[in-house]
Amino acid sequence: MWPSLRSRLDIAFAAGFLGRFNSNPTTNHYAAQKRLLQYLRKTATHGILYKSYFEGEPLVGFSDSDWGGDVVDRKSTSGNSFFLYRGLVFFTSTKQKTVALSSLEAEYAAVALTVKEAL
Repeated sequence: MWPSLRSRLDIAFAAGFLGRFNSNPTTNHYAAQKRLLQYLRKTATHGILYKSYFEGEPLVGFSDSDWGGDVVDRKSTSGNSFFLYRGLVFFTSTKQKTVALSSLEAEYAAVALTVKEAL
């Protein structure tokens, strides 16, 4: 999980999803963990690139969500990211606490989370 928090954002969703099953993993979860570790080994030179010069908007935030993406409890996942002069400084992806009844409601919850983080 720790590489996904600072330098390997491409594995953040997979690491977070696999973390849900730490208390009772199955053989499928072990296979997925092994696949994720193989991916990390093959892409060891990948990471975040920060520019040394400043261009663009000072602070830009993005938000997105899916609608009922978890097939078990039908909860949506919200995500947001913030860029400071085109360099990623913050991101999060969390499962929403309530079940959204529409895609608009899921997006509204994601925007509310993004505004809260921006403030």
